[in-house]
Amino acid sequence: MSRESTAWHEAGHLAAGILVGAKIAPEGADIRQVHWQNGQAHVYTPLDETAIREAWWTVTAGGQVDPVTRDAIERACYVSLAGYPTEAVAEQRGFIAPVPVIDSAAPAHRTRWLAAINSAEPKPTGDSEAVDELLAWLCTRADEQSAYRRVLELRTDWMVRSNPRFWPLAQAFAAALLDHDEISGADITALAAQVEGGQPV
Repeated sequence: MSRESTAWHEAGHLAAGILVGAKIAPEGADIRQVHWQNGQAHVYTPLDETAIREAWWTVTAGGQVDPVTRDAIERACYVSLAGYPTEAVAEQRGFIAPVPVIDSAAPAHRTRWLAAINSAEPKPTGDSEAVDELLAWLCTRADEQSAYRRVLELRTDWMVRSNPRFWPLAQAFAAALLDHDEISGADITALAAQVEGGQPV
């Protein structure tokens, strides 16, 4: 991933976190080479390990997950899924250079996301494992988990492309990351308030 695409990817996680009401961790976000994706964003979603463990036992017993726990798990999934569609839209809008397709049989991540969003093909995102782990609390069958994930991917794609609050936040976060390489959780929260309050950034 290029520095620009990494910034937009992490900005997508942060913007999604703000929209779903998550807390940004004090560590904030960093686009230096800190792990295999060359960036990370720390977003605390409102999940309680005990609650989702109890939800899992309820589902395996044939019951229903309580709405509050299901909503929290879904919101955590939106945050994990938001990185690559944000990159895709940023590329479409000319904010980052298009990804060169070296081999048509193995196109790059965001190019594949654009092609796959209208199909049932699993999305090539490094955040997939987190989503699969979360959905495992809600789904006992693989086909159910796959269908549930597909719905969440479509909702995330809509949020990135159509929610009027998303793009101004993503732009502000990406610009800050490109300017400074890292931004603290406090600065991210303050920047979000500034953007949402209509103040110049």
